[in-house]
Amino acid sequence: PELPATTDNRFVVACIIFEFLMVILYITCTNYGDAATATSGVVSTDIDTYYPMFQDVNVMIFIGFGFLMTFLRKYGFSSVGYNFLISTFAIQWAMINNGFWHTVASNWNNDWHGWSTIKLSLTSLITGNFAAGAVLISFGAVLGKTSPLQMLVVVIFELIVYAINESIGAVHL
Repeated sequence: PELPATTDNRFVVACIIFEFLMVILYITCTNYGDAATATSGVVSTDIDTYYPMFQDVNVMIFIGFGFLMTFLRKYGFSSVGYNFLISTFAIQWAMINNGFWHTVASNWNNDWHGWSTIKLSLTSLITGNFAAGAVLISFGAVLGKTSPLQMLVVVIFELIVYAINESIGAVHL
């Protein structure tokens, strides 16, 4: 017998499709940054500089926001799990979006130099974590009112607007 098409089943299917698309996008559109491909003799100052900041922001996103959402008695346990899931989706999608819109914004007034691959680095991870923070603030506002599938849709559209705003502010202003 088949399972009925409930919201939970649609959410699982949406998560699988989203992750499949993320794998395809990461394979085709990204490369490792310079610090990741450095040889063992090269000392990477990016890792020394940005890794403590990455740890702090990561703890804020996964632990801070996760346990901040436990204030609702009815949604205390599920809010931590959904926080982890939404955070991981948001970080992945934000890294792709920020790279794409930074390329568009940097070529806006200049001659078009074509598309370049998105460099994955600690700074792009930190930027993705900050974008996830914006989504988690929205998640806290609608916790208990929306389904997980609706929050996945919020992640997709909110981070497109976030990346456009962030690239205009970082590149043009």
